Amino acid sequence: LQDDKQIMTIYDLDSLIVKAAIPEEFIKDIKVGNRVNIIPVADRSKEYPGKIERIYDVAEEEGGETIVYSEISFNKDEAMFLRPNFNVDVKVIIDSNK
Repeated sequence: LQDDKQIMTIYDLDSLIVKAAIPEEFIKDIKVGNRVNIIPVADRSKEYPGKIERIYDVAEEEGGETIVYSEISFNKDEAMFLRPNFNVDVKVIIDSNK
């Protein structure tokens, strides 16, 4: 074996989260606790509920756009289709009554 060759990656599947990028122009509407729907790119017929648990304090430049990352929790038992490094779309549910 070569010393610089990765031979395995270990994932803790019990602590999976979705890390979602929020464009700067929408950050004012997003709050910790917002409910979301998670839609896997691999199968858009599936949709899983989740909740925003954390919004990062620092914005980042990515692809010419300013974004803020958030962390989203979801029920792993219900969303067994989701895997580490899957791409997903996230729809944030905004309560317009507040």
